[in-house]
Amino acid sequence: MNAISVHIIRYFFWLLLLGSQPLLGQPEGGANAQSGTEEQLAGQFYTSGEWEKAANLYEGLYNVKPSNFYYSQLLNCYLNLKNYKSAEKLASKQSKKNPRQPS
Repeated sequence: MNAISVHIIRYFFWLLLLGSQPLLGQPEGGANAQSGTEEQLAGQFYTSGEWEKAANLYEGLYNVKPSNFYYSQLLNCYLNLKNYKSAEKLASKQSKKNPRQPS
């Protein structure tokens, strides 16, 4: 198995682990209307498989509020786009912010 395959398997493992509890990191009720609208739109794109559009919105949302929910959604978008470099960069960034949580 080459190094890329190992990384891909590792990301899918963590995605499944984090994806099984998506509500843990969802934004709290005090978010402003703009981010709420962006979140809804990102969710619609995500649900319909429009990964590029969803990723663009989740990138902005994650940069403003790096929650576990936005992280898992954005990571899944990257993996569906086969954008493994961005997925690896995101996982590294997340693990630095939360060193005790697996990314």
